[in-house]
Amino acid sequence: MMITYSKVEEKGFFDTYTISSLKNLAFLIMLIDHIGVILYPEISTFRVIGRIAFPMFAFLTIYNFTFNVKDRTKQLITISILALISQIAFIVAFDYGTTILNIFYSMLLVCAFIHIYEDYKSKILIYLSYTFLFALSFFVEYGFFGFSFMIFLYSFLRIESSKFNLLMIFISVSLVNGFVSIVYSVVAVLTIAILIMIYLDSKSINLFSYRFDKYFYYGFYPFHLLILSIFSNIEEFNKFVSFLLI
Repeated sequence: MMITYSKVEEKGFFDTYTISSLKNLAFLIMLIDHIGVILYPEISTFRVIGRIAFPMFAFLTIYNFTFNVKDRTKQLITISILALISQIAFIVAFDYGTTILNIFYSMLLVCAFIHIYEDYKSKILIYLSYTFLFALSFFVEYGFFGFSFMIFLYSFLRIESSKFNLLMIFISVSLVNGFVSIVYSVVAVLTIAILIMIYLDSKSINLFSYRFDKYFYYGFYPFHLLILSIFSNIEEFNKFVSFLLI
């Protein structure tokens, strides 16, 4: 399996400020999305804005894991721990029950495949792992579509010869699906987000470029879900607190 790596193989093409800006913006958009889901489900504007969060997080995860992570095994363990911790908040915040796993599991599956694809040379192992991980993607947030989208992102970033063709296919599919429901079509919004990121290829943005401690980013997802869940059930929460104080 021959891979023609891009010229940015070692360091990637974004500077630190651009990555920090994208990361902070992604967290802000995710917060807006979850405020809409948990507190104001009747207001669609929150959800429309929030649809951009997933492609941004997917992009940042794939980008960092591909270009910036020195110890991929350690990073996979970190993502696994975050996934386990976040699942509790995920179940509390959303009405998915216990059958769907949170977005960290989605990212874990793709990062695991990247690790196997780049660091192991066995074609059989690569094919088997892809089949197995793709099957697991049906049980995580965003499902097989999210898994496939992140694989596309990896291919776009990593395999230079396929960039143009993959981009054209993605835009074509997005345009077709976009006309079905121009407001809520996930694919159409993903296209917009991806095109913005491609534009940033040669740009450096300083908007929201403040770099928080990594533990802030690790804890933000489960913590903000729990806080929003408390606000959404404030009456029940107050009753619970009153009961404890009696």
